[in-house]
Amino acid sequence: MTDRPVTQVRAVLAELVDLADGLAAEALSDDVLTEVGRRVADAVGCMLGGATTGPARMTYDAVGSTTGEATLAGDPRRSSIAGATLANSTSLRSLDFMDGHPGPYSCHPSLSIPAILATAETRDVSGLDVARAIVLAYELDARLQLASGDPDITVRGWSGSTNLALATSYGVGALLGLRGRRLVDAMAIATVHAPTLDASSRGQMAQSKAAVDGMVAMSAVTAVHLAAAGMTGPLGAYNGDGGFVTAVAGRFDPTVLLAPFGRFRILDCYTKVYNAVKCAQSAAAAALDLRKEFGDTDEISAVTLRLADRDWRNQLKDVADRRRPANRDTANHSVVYCVAAALVEGDLGARQFDQQCLTDRRILNLIDKTTITRDDQLTRHWPAANPATVEIRLSSGATCTKTVLYPPGHPRNPVTTAQLAAKVAQLTVNGGRSADEILHTALQLATLPSVRPMMNLLVTTNGH
Repeated sequence: MTDRPVTQVRAVLAELVDLADGLAAEALSDDVLTEVGRRVADAVGCMLGGATTGPARMTYDAVGSTTGEATLAGDPRRSSIAGATLANSTSLRSLDFMDGHPGPYSCHPSLSIPAILATAETRDVSGLDVARAIVLAYELDARLQLASGDPDITVRGWSGSTNLALATSYGVGALLGLRGRRLVDAMAIATVHAPTLDASSRGQMAQSKAAVDGMVAMSAVTAVHLAAAGMTGPLGAYNGDGGFVTAVAGRFDPTVLLAPFGRFRILDCYTKVYNAVKCAQSAAAAALDLRKEFGDTDEISAVTLRLADRDWRNQLKDVADRRRPANRDTANHSVVYCVAAALVEGDLGARQFDQQCLTDRRILNLIDKTTITRDDQLTRHWPAANPATVEIRLSSGATCTKTVLYPPGHPRNPVTTAQLAAKVAQLTVNGGRSADEILHTALQLATLPSVRPMMNLLVTTNGH
């Protein structure tokens, strides 16, 4: 690879720039702009809902001040663009309630939204241009997930959040009008300097797990500003020696990554109805449906949870920690905890991951009665879906079983606008903002002359 011409090594990033340059904001269809609004509303709800968590408060304390260019969600202080990117991404990520894209490993394109909003807030940028930047960031994040990895980057020790570096620099750079070599440099700098290890997702997860995407996005924003100031990046950052493909991904499929724009992948993202990791959404839906068939969890003598092969193997990691999660992040990445909590509580929202639930003997006893197995029939539907079967055996000997392929919120079973409003209301119940106001403003984003009305909804006059 060292003998490749420079033009060939930089071709991948240059072709991505050409794709961005060819997308006019005015060409975005109404259904795409509506979906941008839905994604922004969901992200804002998650930011405000997560703003009171420990990791978010620590981040706000680290970057907040009485002056600054950008708004901090749910906090009276302000910060720099980079600081607001870190803080607001951390609050968005903190509850693990954000959206995602179906595929072989974690992909949460909404984590690019805080960076784009913070950048737009400090510039004379229209809501339509913001919508274009969000579409580009979502597109590239999802394409990287589907096109890169052997078999996927998490197996090679990298976090799926690594892809956010290229996606965020793509969206933010385009928003600031970077073109040609400048945007290539921005993406190159971000690709080399922002990758992050998957160690944050192992064992009892540390509080810094909530900041993993924010750290990557902050680095990507910094890369864009460095490139805008004239700093060059390594042209082989993506497919040159020691670049993303060889060091992180292992392979990439150019037919997916560099395809002309068609159906934008923002239309294929899922909304989390349950406050749990992607592979627990179907299991939670099945458990909550089955709960209607018996009166008390004390009647349950055994639970069998069947998953697709990849999800089953994922849940085999750190088994002891997943069966006795000590904190929110570990719990909502544990399918066995999510199923037990859903069965006991009859819900799986943010409250089911509070400390009193983590130590609830009813939930822990049910976890001890649960077995997780692999189901080859379910594997056939992966990775487009993360299907699950939950089978419950009662002390009477009776059994009840439920299989869910596409849970509520999956792109094949999308949430309605009313359901999205209900989620935002759940997340902002203590935030002083109307969920209807947030949803209405977000859905009108493309018509706004600036993002100021959206950012005003993030402001609070009360400290925490």
